[in-house]
Amino acid sequence: MRVAATKKLSRALHNYLAPSSSQSRLLTTSSSPTIARRTLTTPRQSQPLIQSLLASPWSATQLRGAKYRGSDVKPGNVIERKGKIYQVVKAQHTVQGRGGACIQVELRDVDSGNKVNERLRTDEAVEKVFVEEKPYKYLYTEDDFVVLTE
Repeated sequence: MRVAATKKLSRALHNYLAPSSSQSRLLTTSSSPTIARRTLTTPRQSQPLIQSLLASPWSATQLRGAKYRGSDVKPGNVIERKGKIYQVVKAQHTVQGRGGACIQVELRDVDSGNKVNERLRTDEAVEKVFVEEKPYKYLYTEDDFVVLTE
C-alpha cells in the first residue's frame, strides 16, 4: 500500500501518511481461535486540503490544468487562451499549401460573449478548463446582488 501511495501521491503527501507513534489505535481481530491484537496508525485529520486530496488523489492533477494538442480541440470544449476563458464553437482542420496543418477555431468569450476566430497549430499546447454545470434556484435580488440556492 505504501509503495502504491508513493507512486500516486506527491512526496509531501506520502510523508504526511507516514505512521507516527503518537497516533495509533488498537484493532482486535478474531480470525484465529486466539484473539490477535494489532496497532494501526491513522493519518492526521487536521488539514482539510490534505483530506480532500486523500479522498480523490486525481484531483491534485486537475488543479494544475490539463494541456492537450491543438488538433484535439473540439466544439464544446472550454479552453484558456491569452488569459481569457473561451468556449469552442467551431473547429475546422485546414492545410495551407507547403505549410503545416492548423486548426481554425471560432471561440466565444465566456465573460463578454464576443466571438473570436483563432488559428492553432496542430502541435500547439492548449490549456483545458474543467467546467461543471449546476442547477440553481433564484431566491431574490438585493441591490446589485442575486441570491441563489442549490
